[in-house]
Amino acid sequence: MLKLKAEYIKLVPEKRIHSCQVPVIGLTGGIASGKSTASRYLEEMGCFIICADKLVKEIYREEATIAQIAELAPTVIKEGKIDFALLRSIVFQNPPIKQKVEAIIYAQLPRYFQAKANTLPAAFIVYDVPLLFEKKLAPLFDLTVCVYCSAQIQKERLIKRDAISAELADKMIQAQMPLELKKDMSDFVITTLASHAELKNQLRNFLEKITIVE
Repeated sequence: MLKLKAEYIKLVPEKRIHSCQVPVIGLTGGIASGKSTASRYLEEMGCFIICADKLVKEIYREEATIAQIAELAPTVIKEGKIDFALLRSIVFQNPPIKQKVEAIIYAQLPRYFQAKANTLPAAFIVYDVPLLFEKKLAPLFDLTVCVYCSAQIQKERLIKRDAISAELADKMIQAQMPLELKKDMSDFVITTLASHAELKNQLRNFLEKITIVE
């Protein structure tokens, strides 16, 4: 099992994200930066991953959540389920509703995180959090890692992945905190500018630096 080296364990459980009992590495990035790919490779290399986006999807499937969303925006409920495209459109145009929806989701995240963490036989956890810096969560992690690529590569990947226009890609990227800033704020940076083999090599070197095998 991989174990975090002592010098990288910076927090006690009471100070960690959701009071996690084991060290937590915050993994972040931006849209089309390669974070999901890096997360998958880390899992293949023996890390235990919790993905914030997956937890959020579980929360959205709860009947209680659907009922709360229905009170805020009744038109987004279709056949008892949330129409996420419509919900995104509404919250994008209505900041007060966006804040209320986020409050509903974030109020439940600690419980979902803890439930998932309790199932993992891990000496440390990698928590995949897209909005780590936007939500000012960095002090709650033992380490932070940014998956980085240039803005131009980010744009090219996004256009190809989602089959969208360059104009829409620009708007989506500009709506997020710049990767350059996230890179500067992180403890470690993993670049995804080259091949998948190079990315895997970077991740192996990263793990060799921060972990020991027991």
